[in-house]
Amino acid sequence: MPATPRPPAPVRAGADRRAQIAAAAARLFAEHGYAETSMRDIAAAVGMGLGAIYYHIESKEELLARIHEEYVGTIVIELERICAQDRPAVDALYAAGELMMRHLHTYRDHMVAFFTEQRRIRGERFAEVAARRRDFERLLEGLLRRGVAEGSLRAHDVRLTVLAMLGMFNYGHQWYRPDGRLTPEQIGRSFIDLVLRGVATGAPAQPPR
Repeated sequence: MPATPRPPAPVRAGADRRAQIAAAAARLFAEHGYAETSMRDIAAAVGMGLGAIYYHIESKEELLARIHEEYVGTIVIELERICAQDRPAVDALYAAGELMMRHLHTYRDHMVAFFTEQRRIRGERFAEVAARRRDFERLLEGLLRRGVAEGSLRAHDVRLTVLAMLGMFNYGHQWYRPDGRLTPEQIGRSFIDLVLRGVATGAPAQPPR
């Protein structure tokens, strides 16, 4: 079943102007590149004057950091809800997989812009970005450790498994197509299934020789 067309990243009613500016910047960075997009281009995209843009946003670097927060901050909140639910860890991991691909479907411009241009974020802003990503990774690690404690997953290198999961999901923006044959949720569950087949109870600790 093909995925529905990808909607623009949502801007909630009453959301501040900075979120709207970040959404427009994400689209322009993804389509044209960071260096090729000017603050004047971003101002035109949201129907504002250049002076008004600088009232809300200090620089393109600040915008790039905000773009990261727009998609990672929201997914952390959703993943926290999944982790807080009274459900087996394996079920929660499948829900997390669906969430991550659904998020990519909605925030693909944000992900393309950030992963392509993240080297431009420096100093304190980079530290904030790194801290937010660690929040997300800790939540995934917690679900895997819960699975080990419940007995559904064997003892394994949890940190390495998280890195493998992130490797699959974080670069999905390079190949994911909204009109593909699988929905985001189906892709997310398939990825988690691949991971769990390697670490589920009864799976070999090392591949057979």
